[in-house]
Amino acid sequence: MHQLHLSIYAQERLHKTINDTAHLGPLLSTVVSRAFVHVVEGAHYDYSWTENGKVTNRSTWFNSSKYRQKPDELPSHRVTETLVDRYLKDKTGEITKSCKVEDITLMYQSLHEVEFLKPAEQNTSLMLKLVPKIQLETVEVIHSLYRCDCKAFWNIGWLCSHVLAGMDLLGQFRLAQAISVLPTTKPSGGQRKSQGALNSDSSTSKTFTNGCQEPPANSLHKRVYKL
Repeated sequence: MHQLHLSIYAQERLHKTINDTAHLGPLLSTVVSRAFVHVVEGAHYDYSWTENGKVTNRSTWFNSSKYRQKPDELPSHRVTETLVDRYLKDKTGEITKSCKVEDITLMYQSLHEVEFLKPAEQNTSLMLKLVPKIQLETVEVIHSLYRCDCKAFWNIGWLCSHVLAGMDLLGQFRLAQAISVLPTTKPSGGQRKSQGALNSDSSTSKTFTNGCQEPPANSLHKRVYKL
């Protein structure tokens, strides 16, 4: 009964999360830019398995944020079959004996898995368009097809950069088009705030000076300023 209560609570919380985030507007440019990096060759791996003699895509693996390469750079930490197999064995409690403590983060905590909750052929009809407002029906479809193990996905409930990258690899979203439209970079240069009077030193700036610091003003612990 306790497990059933937790399951119902989790479902209610997930639906509440979807309803709260479905109408916030367009896709965040940060999510799009991160997803664009994930689709580079070597930055993802498609894991497949055979069922009834038919090869079906089961999941796609991506680097975590710590090991994600920067834009216009090749991935220094490539997602390989060996690394994915090691992760899958780790889920069942099987850890390589030769693994050192300092290598655990790299070997077992450097990937995120996007699971396909339905067979790949059932995912082909979905096409996420770059629109100002994503409808709740589209959100629910994406939620029923994909699941990622990253924190961002579970915070939002239906989307993250890994899911968006997986959709692009399946032709369900056009990242290249989104990158060309969305403002994914900040203006160059530092802050352009005008300096205040206490930081400026010119004939046109208003400056404060301490005055009347001589007795008797100082004996009253008062400070007088003049402009």
